[in-house]
Amino acid sequence: MTLVRETLGQQPVIAVPAPFIKILGDCTAAAFLSQCCYLSEHAADAEGWFEQSHEAWRRILNLSPEQIRRCLRVCAGMVEVRRKGLPARNFYRVNPEHIRECLVTLQTPAEVGEGITRQKGEAEPTAPRASLTGLPTVSSDGETQPPVVRQTPPPSFREKVEKKFLPPEGKDDVCSIPLASTEALARLLDTWNRHRGGLPEASGLSTPRRKALNTLLSDCGGDLEAALSLLTDATREVAQDSFWTAKRFGIDTLLPKALGRAEAWRARPQAAAPTGSPATAILAEYGVGQLVTYRRERYAVEAITDRYIDLYDAENGSARILIGSDDVRSIRPLEVRA
Repeated sequence: MTLVRETLGQQPVIAVPAPFIKILGDCTAAAFLSQCCYLSEHAADAEGWFEQSHEAWRRILNLSPEQIRRCLRVCAGMVEVRRKGLPARNFYRVNPEHIRECLVTLQTPAEVGEGITRQKGEAEPTAPRASLTGLPTVSSDGETQPPVVRQTPPPSFREKVEKKFLPPEGKDDVCSIPLASTEALARLLDTWNRHRGGLPEASGLSTPRRKALNTLLSDCGGDLEAALSLLTDATREVAQDSFWTAKRFGIDTLLPKALGRAEAWRARPQAAAPTGSPATAILAEYGVGQLVTYRRERYAVEAITDRYIDLYDAENGSARILIGSDDVRSIRPLEVRA
């Protein structure tokens, strides 16, 4: 800690109780549970609900979305999650009763082979006899006696949770989605190049870039169209960011932050034009794919909605014009001369 302070100054410290590691058997999930306990305890909501985006989890614990989902499965019953609001956001809350139930099992060790937990001062209980099974046995005095079968202890709370929520041994939910084909990854790269504006072009598929693109697909449940839509919105968001343009950040910088950037783009307020307005009349004569001029530059109409019109050009990048703005009047049909 002295080296950290000398090098980086005072930094946040996340304390992980050792009992959490023993209960969960996973240091990452234990750190996740510890942070949830802290945030839930200090939440403004009376019931302990707190909002936390994937980008915030990545910033605090360096967790990817698939790691967050895995931690939620390991901590099932201890951490609750739900989505609410517009746009929908993740809210979390810890369940103290379930955590207490797990912590009680650590107060005294279980009896070996019997699963019996005793408090201090209690007399050692006799082992319960199981029901009669198998063939009878004959004792030395000639009497027939039933065999004594050791009773199987009931599963603990943790064993119930693991059986219900964790994947079978040898399998990992992160690998449940197969790796994307080169064609799918090429489509994702093309999406970046179409909407990057003045940012650097992505021209190759290096091993780290393939891994990051596959992670993006995994975050979208393997849905290529959802991944394309998410990357499109994220690219549009950073393409108009002056800091990104000045630093010349590329797709490799964006991919780990794509979800947060896409959410930022989708959360932008969009002004709707009133019915019958001059802007609506202007847009009525345009169609998707039509060539137009905007601010003396040539574009093609990419999309038209009741709130905005999207223009695209390979050299100039993407431009979104709100229908209620004066910029709409700067769009003119491109005169094509024979």
